[in-house]
Amino acid sequence: MPITPTPHIWMNGEMVPWEDAKIHVLTHTLHYGTGVFEGIRAYETEQGPAIFRLTEHIERLYNSAKILGMPMPYDVPTIVQACKDVVADSGLDACYLRPIAYYGYGEMGLATGACTTDIAIAAWPWGAYLGDDAVTKGDGVGDVSVGHSVYERCERWRVAYERWRVERHSFLKDPPLWGLLRGRFHYYRHCFHHHSHCP
Repeated sequence: MPITPTPHIWMNGEMVPWEDAKIHVLTHTLHYGTGVFEGIRAYETEQGPAIFRLTEHIERLYNSAKILGMPMPYDVPTIVQACKDVVADSGLDACYLRPIAYYGYGEMGLATGACTTDIAIAAWPWGAYLGDDAVTKGDGVGDVSVGHSVYERCERWRVAYERWRVERHSFLKDPPLWGLLRGRFHYYRHCFHHHSHCP
């Protein structure tokens, strides 16, 4: 479903006009997949839009960031309020809400120490995820051919790099000289030095 713009996107504490909500092409997450997000619904009610389990969603966002070792620049209540502000600013009776945290511009490679953690929150109208008829007519299910083996062969998928980055972050807490990652069937298939990696 095409995205319908709304007036503003919240970015790092500011309401930015939709068309000006941009990032640098060398943003870390664009290259390495280092980010976490939530998908939240706001439903129409007689009292105005009601955001479904907002605090629980944002707490899960922060738990996801913690797993990645991603420091968050705002506390949970701040992001909860920002989500409410975005929905109110949108003027929509019901909408989809997307908060995302990602590593910004600052450094390339698996290290993220020089990168900022940036947070953006957008809201836009989005109907039934599987289409308006999915609830009454159901939807199809099929086998997906892209499996683990394809994932293992795609050496430059951003999500693969994120796996290496998380492992490296853990490794650096008490580093030996080299780290080894297990791949499919538990064979060792990637290694990295504490300053780099060598797939």
